[in-house]
Amino acid sequence: MKFSKISKTRLVDKVVEDLYFKISDGTLLPGDKLPGEIALSESLGVGRPTIREAIGQLIGLGLLHRGRYGVFVAQAPSPTVKAKLAPMLLENWEIRKLYEARMVVEGEIAVLACLRATPKHLDKLRELNQLMLEQSENADQYWELDDQFHQLVAQMSDNTILLTMHQSIRDLFRKYEMSVNALESIRKQTYVWHTTLIEAFIRKDTEAVRRVVHQSLLASEDALTELQKNKAVLMQAAITETEEHA
Repeated sequence: MKFSKISKTRLVDKVVEDLYFKISDGTLLPGDKLPGEIALSESLGVGRPTIREAIGQLIGLGLLHRGRYGVFVAQAPSPTVKAKLAPMLLENWEIRKLYEARMVVEGEIAVLACLRATPKHLDKLRELNQLMLEQSENADQYWELDDQFHQLVAQMSDNTILLTMHQSIRDLFRKYEMSVNALESIRKQTYVWHTTLIEAFIRKDTEAVRRVVHQSLLASEDALTELQKNKAVLMQAAITETEEHA
C-alpha cells in the first residue's frame, strides 16, 4: 500500500485526514492492520510523534483500535459519521488556508506599518493595548479593542491593496472568531504580543515584527485547531451513542 508524502503544514491534521479518507474510501478495510509507526513515518514524511498523535485521534473517533499486535481499522465510517465529520475536515482545511493567508498578508502589513509608524500611531497603539489589559475580563469589549488595534496597524501600512486583502481575510475569519475570542489564555497572551510588537515598531525592527506576528498567529491557529479536535471527539461520541440506541 502506498502513502503519498504530505506537506509540513499542520502535520497531525494532514495525517488524520489521509488515514480517514483511506478508511472512508475502502483503501483500508475493517480489520486491516496499519503499517507500524516507523513505516508510516517514512511513507508520509513526518515524525513518529506526529503519527502517534494522529492515530490517537482516530482511536478516539472510534475508527481505529489498538490491539495486542498493532493498530487496526475498527470500522468504516458510517453514513452518519461521514455526514458529520467530512465537513469538519473541510473546515480544518479552510482554517489552515486562512491562517496561511493571514501569515503572508498580516506579516507584510506589519512590516510596512513598522517602517511608516509615527509617534501618534505608537501612542494610539499603546492606548488601545492598555485598554485591552483593563478589559481582559470582558471578552466582547476586549476583542472590539483588539479589532481596532489591528485595523490601525493595517492603516499604518498605507497600502490600499493590502488593506482590502486584510479586510477580506478578516471577513472570512469571522465565523471562527468567537471560538478564539472565548479563550482566556489567548486574551492574556495577546497583550504581551501587542506590547512586543509596539516595542519592535519603536526600534524599526522589521524581523522582530515578522516574528511576533507569526508567533501570535501560530498560537491562535493551534488553539482553534485544538477546539475543532475536541468538537470532533464530542460529536463522534454523540453519534456513537445515537447509533447504539437506534
